[in-house]
Amino acid sequence: MTIPYAIGLDIARDELSKSAGVTPAGQALFRETFETRSQAPDWPERVKAQLAELERTRGTAKWVGVAATGVARADGTSSAGCAPAGGGAGVELGRISSAARVPVLNDAQAALLGEVSQGRPRERPNAILLTLGTGVGGAAMVDGRLLRGHLGRAGHLGHICLDPHGQPDIVRTPGVLRR
Repeated sequence: MTIPYAIGLDIARDELSKSAGVTPAGQALFRETFETRSQAPDWPERVKAQLAELERTRGTAKWVGVAATGVARADGTSSAGCAPAGGGAGVELGRISSAARVPVLNDAQAALLGEVSQGRPRERPNAILLTLGTGVGGAAMVDGRLLRGHLGRAGHLGHICLDPHGQPDIVRTPGVLRR
């Protein structure tokens, strides 16, 4: 591939994850699903192998980013709760490429940035996004800035406490909104 492009990896909490390639103008070059098998201990190696295969067949990407469920660390290297039962908490997803450190964002926050960049709310300074997948997620942008909050979970609507006596979720918030 001769044009500069980015690879985005969406790491899911279930068996299938997604990858996509896009140009700086937002043109989709490819979309694929791949088996993560996140219950298996070698799932991070599967993510690395997917990235390596994409770059082998399509050329080296200029940019690579990872979106994952859970709360991304402030330094952008991993996401707590990425795999079932929090198995991704210590996995340095930001080191899946030997070329450079890869930023890791929460999947809802990444989706909001994509929508603001290429979708209906394009170039709007304020936007809110609600995601419904394995769980309930969300993200918010105010005055053109993605809200992350002190713990990195601002806008994560699925982590809103509805019952203070309920069962804690992956970030220890009791009685959260569930799908």
